[in-house]
Amino acid sequence: MRLVERDDSVLRLRTLFEECARGQGRHVLLDGPPGSGRTALLLDLVRHAEQSGALVLRAAATPVEQSLPYGVLTQLFDSPGVPADMNGLPTVPSGRDGIPESRREVQDAFRRLAGDGRPVVITIDDLSTGDEPSLHCLSYLALRIKTAPVLLLVTDHAETYAAQNPLCAELYRQPFFHRVPLRPLTRHGVRQVLAAELGEREADRLAADFTDLSGGNLRLLHALISDERRGSAPQQAYARELLSCVRRGQPEGLAVARALAVLGDGARPEHIARLTGLGVGTTTGALDALTTAGLLDGDRFRHPAAARTLVDDLPPGQTADLHRKAAELLHQDGAPATVVADRLARAGEAGESWECEVLREAARQLLAEGRAREAVDHLTIAEASCREPVLRATVRAELADAQWQVTPFAAAAHLASSVTAVLADRLGTREWTDVVRRLAWHGRADELSRVLAHMRKRQIVAEEEEFRDLSTWLAGTYPGLVPRTQPRVAADARRLTTEPSLSAAAEVAGHLISGLDRDALPRIDAVIGDFRWAGDSPWGGEACLLALLAQLYAGQPQTALDWCDKLLADPRCGNTPAWQAALTAARAEACLRLGDLTRAAEQAENALSLITPESWGVVIGLPLGTAIAAAVRIGRLEFAARHVNRPVPDALLQTRYGLHYLHARGEYAAAAGRHRAALADFLLCGERIRAWGLGGAHIVPWCTSAAEAWLHLGNRDQAKWLLDEHLARLGGGDSPYRGLALRVAAALGPAARRTKLLGEAADILGRHGGRYELALVLTELADAHTAAGERRSAQRLVRRAWHVAKSCGAERLCEQLVPEGNAGLLERSAATVLTMAERRVAALAVVGHTNREIAAMLHVTPSTVEQHLTRVFRKLDVKRREDLPAELHARHPESLVG
Repeated sequence: MRLVERDDSVLRLRTLFEECARGQGRHVLLDGPPGSGRTALLLDLVRHAEQSGALVLRAAATPVEQSLPYGVLTQLFDSPGVPADMNGLPTVPSGRDGIPESRREVQDAFRRLAGDGRPVVITIDDLSTGDEPSLHCLSYLALRIKTAPVLLLVTDHAETYAAQNPLCAELYRQPFFHRVPLRPLTRHGVRQVLAAELGEREADRLAADFTDLSGGNLRLLHALISDERRGSAPQQAYARELLSCVRRGQPEGLAVARALAVLGDGARPEHIARLTGLGVGTTTGALDALTTAGLLDGDRFRHPAAARTLVDDLPPGQTADLHRKAAELLHQDGAPATVVADRLARAGEAGESWECEVLREAARQLLAEGRAREAVDHLTIAEASCREPVLRATVRAELADAQWQVTPFAAAAHLASSVTAVLADRLGTREWTDVVRRLAWHGRADELSRVLAHMRKRQIVAEEEEFRDLSTWLAGTYPGLVPRTQPRVAADARRLTTEPSLSAAAEVAGHLISGLDRDALPRIDAVIGDFRWAGDSPWGGEACLLALLAQLYAGQPQTALDWCDKLLADPRCGNTPAWQAALTAARAEACLRLGDLTRAAEQAENALSLITPESWGVVIGLPLGTAIAAAVRIGRLEFAARHVNRPVPDALLQTRYGLHYLHARGEYAAAAGRHRAALADFLLCGERIRAWGLGGAHIVPWCTSAAEAWLHLGNRDQAKWLLDEHLARLGGGDSPYRGLALRVAAALGPAARRTKLLGEAADILGRHGGRYELALVLTELADAHTAAGERRSAQRLVRRAWHVAKSCGAERLCEQLVPEGNAGLLERSAATVLTMAERRVAALAVVGHTNREIAAMLHVTPSTVEQHLTRVFRKLDVKRREDLPAELHARHPESLVG
């Protein structure tokens, strides 16, 4: 084995051996912590001595044989080259009374071995773990080898060596004693070892990190190399060597290392001393030894796996006890609640009242930081350890709140006991309002009614505002589960409450009931802006979800999508899977309303996969509705059928989320040719919306869909009555809902009026609607022009409708417009009518670049870009960027630029 950065030590040992050969006795301590390479140096000298003709006696002390009297001496006298009659020395029985006789016997034996003039080399590895009788005899011998050709070479750590035997301290003062210190490897030395083991490239990559992690300890370095070779993520080799180094060091080192692992990096020596029961001086010495060994860097472990390894190595009975003692010590010293609670959580129990309070406070802080899973762990222990009934009910409610953010279905297990606690008046305002929210989420109408009735009877003035907020929120979100109450008015929005997020949710719900108008949108936008992933209130997520959906109902899908993309880009969103799933469902619905069917389907499936169906409760109606509608519009009825046939909660159709599902199920039935079933679903939507007073929110276009179903069933009068009433409510203007209604109304009038109505619908939907609905209108407008004999206009509209349908992923509609095999003609048409410059500009516009960005990329002026786009719009008969054929970018990518 190559000795790295040990040339000076090798030279010094060989010099001392030469002095021994000249009759000058030498006692040498190879001084270094475990892992410093001292055994390798000892073996190097052994080989050199044997090659030089010396008699070498070798022994290796071990903790296992430390209780065996004369074990080290027995190994020495059993070495090759020792005369047979000396094997088995010493013969005097063990025990302190026999040690003086053993000393003389050993001294005589070594005098005899050295009598032939050959140098004698005695080596003992890890001297401090040797048995006491052997050490006494060897210490006695070491004081009497000054003029004998004997080299006594031992490996140990200087501090341990001096403390092991009183005679060892005496040896320090002798002129024939020599200490050879072994320093940790430098970064250059570490790199040399790495290059020899892994090659030059890996050595350059790993040298700095492995120097920091190993502290220059050779054994730890080789362990790191072994883990690197095996791709051993849990650092198995390092863990083994770490424990070996600690156990072979100072006797107190293991206890001190374990205490530091439990207390955590930065623990003060006095804290470690209190936890271990050792003196501060002894503790400081042990910490210094661990630092010298490369395990510590100041007051922290060098390797992230070190603390875990030491804690995992604790005997089972000591783990919980040590962590609880550490928690108490840290609590007494004023450590943060999260630090103390972490130790209590590792202990797995909290029997004292202060421990329960610390766990609760830590959970609140963790929830505020978005770390709901850790909060659940803390509150689980607190709830299990709490004995006082009222406090335990509160802790259980807090646990359910935190657990809901991770796995709503698991939190539902606490609902029955939470309802009992509410009815027994054991919960505060914050806790019982959250019980109401969770009951509604899971559609548990009977228990919800009991809780609300009980709280109404209590008539506590301090809770009147919260009760009113809850009633308004329920009326706008779960209207079929509770009797309808008077909604809160917007003017009441800014009052102070114990739960501001509940107030915000009620305010948005009030707008849904009273009718969404443009004056409400800034406030709804502000509610979304107030949402924080790291929050300790679930009402923040509820208010945000409700506000996002309100934007969709108000015809602002792009605004809602922008918010969803921003919120879900936050890396903390994964800490609260329930709200991550809900906001992903809102993003899917925004994509659907914008006409991005492919992304809508992907996001709906993603939302459904983030939490289990049971965890979704009745809110599953939102992503299910989007998934069904997107699949139908794309033309994948088999995918839609899969979702239609999924079991849903019984209470789903009593909620606003049920309207999304019900309308989408109607779309599926209509696409499958079952128009009567579709009509039933659409009319049920209308009945629920009217009964719940949500007609002004435009949640789903049930009226237009029902009229279209009546048309398919041949009842034009009923269809006309529905549409006339609907259009009268909408009034003039360019609402996208009016554009949808005009498309169906066009089928009821004369041919001349049909073209006019469809043209108006196309204008409205081109400005404010989704691409899918625009593609439908353009398709029917093309049919109208065909019927009127205007073939060129019809062909132009078919081409435009196909491109719009293609851009939003409506595969079935594309096939209806242009049968399979002819689509390539339309794909090439854009390329044939545009100039190269126009194609470059259009290709960049399709992927979302602004005029200024396109100008910079093409090295032209923004005015030139605007002129090109105007000609592109005219040639392709589109009115906005979103309607440009997606194939333009595929055929003319940005690589054409410059």
